[in-house]
Amino acid sequence: AVHPMISLAIEGAVATATLCRPPVNAINEEWVARLDAVLEALERAPAVGVLWIRSSERVFCAGADLALMRSIFDSPAGRERMIALTRRMQEVFARLEALPKVTLAEIGGAAMGGGFELALACDLRIVSETARIGLPEARLGLLPAAGGTQRMTRICGEAVARRLILGAELVGGDDAVGLGLAQWAAPAAE
Repeated sequence: AVHPMISLAIEGAVATATLCRPPVNAINEEWVARLDAVLEALERAPAVGVLWIRSSERVFCAGADLALMRSIFDSPAGRERMIALTRRMQEVFARLEALPKVTLAEIGGAAMGGGFELALACDLRIVSETARIGLPEARLGLLPAAGGTQRMTRICGEAVARRLILGAELVGGDDAVGLGLAQWAAPAAE
């Protein structure tokens, strides 16, 4: 069978989308298309009230595929491809944000860049105490371009968003709750 990258299981009113692209759920075009298909299925599932997004890997989602990122800077065609991917991520994350269900991101491991932008598009975030989360794009000379600048600012305020985005800072689970990035922290084993 083709690896789904994101599996979907529906039990009663709860839909569980599991990110399963080893090793770090790196985001590429196929992954974004699969997330879009999952959301489309849920829009047509009135019995579902909750979408729970989790990961089968140690990492929640490390963001855009770095091999893809490296290849893109080499050519104008590559840069066009990255712009197209970023636009697609913006569209799909907006679709997630607008989904008329309660959406929860369970962040058991690192969530960085586009991976944390995915979590920011959810209504609720629970993070393990040991997870590292943030938008470190500035370290690569890039911007968090899939809605992170707007959503993080709206969720936790301008001062915190500036600190984390301009400082390319990753924070742990407990700090994430203190800064308003997540609603709950829990031990990783739980």
